[in-house]
Amino acid sequence: MKEIEIIIDGDEHLHKCIQSFLFSKGIGWVYGGKVLKDFGINNIAVSLVSSKLVMSQNLIPDVNIVKATDILSGRFDLDKWISSILKKETPKNGVVVDLTWIKGEANKVLNAKIQSIWLSSGYKWVDGDTDIYDFELNYIYLYVGGIAFLSSMDDYKFTTAFEEGYKLVEISPNEALKGGHKKYL
Repeated sequence: MKEIEIIIDGDEHLHKCIQSFLFSKGIGWVYGGKVLKDFGINNIAVSLVSSKLVMSQNLIPDVNIVKATDILSGRFDLDKWISSILKKETPKNGVVVDLTWIKGEANKVLNAKIQSIWLSSGYKWVDGDTDIYDFELNYIYLYVGGIAFLSSMDDYKFTTAFEEGYKLVEISPNEALKGGHKKYL
């Protein structure tokens, strides 16, 4: 639940009380900071805007409704809700190794060794295969969905990893040989 609508189930004094309580939790008005507003008994929406929780009078349809008295009495754990909203998501990373500058047999050997390390770490090719392929590659990448290769970095935008929002971090072949993928995945 990324947003809540707070029902003012009392008078205008309750409205000011809930505003003060929200201010104490670091939540201010979307425009105007932490100044008590006299809105009578209109409801308040609390939502995440640019990674910051803010209050507004702009109510959002089909949002979770919470009574002001439940917040003030502790029946609704506002601190728990705030921490769940502001909890940082683990970035969805993958790693890519640029092998375009290595040609011929050296590329094949290096590519095979990187595959071997990634496969021994428990990863598979995106199709589920666990074979080591002996061919020249431009780019090899790894994300939680598996191992894949690219002929150019422009091709990445056509992959499942890209569609799922994974961001590739380039690591050197040397770092790949030392298991450097582990610090990004």
